[in-house]
Amino acid sequence: HHRKQGPTVEQPEKPRTTKPERPRTKAAQKKPKQRAAAEIERDIHALEQELAKVSDQLSNPAPDWKAEQYSESNARHQAISGQLEKLYQEWESVNAGNMG
Repeated sequence: HHRKQGPTVEQPEKPRTTKPERPRTKAAQKKPKQRAAAEIERDIHALEQELAKVSDQLSNPAPDWKAEQYSESNARHQAISGQLEKLYQEWESVNAGNMG
């Protein structure tokens, strides 16, 4: 026989951060950190070119390449891919907002 005592949601004690309330100006209503799609596209384009260059180097490494150069380019490749991933998401969210 279950006795229901209302929803008991276990909430961990939140430390109270006292942030000063900011007055809502018109500027504050704009979504922060949302850039123009064109700007994001520029970044994506630049990174894609960079990525192509690095991919090219990785698939045709120079004969005098040392192991650390190779792994450095590999790391760079991953870093750029990760950045692009974020940019694509940012671009999508900006465009989704524009379509509404």
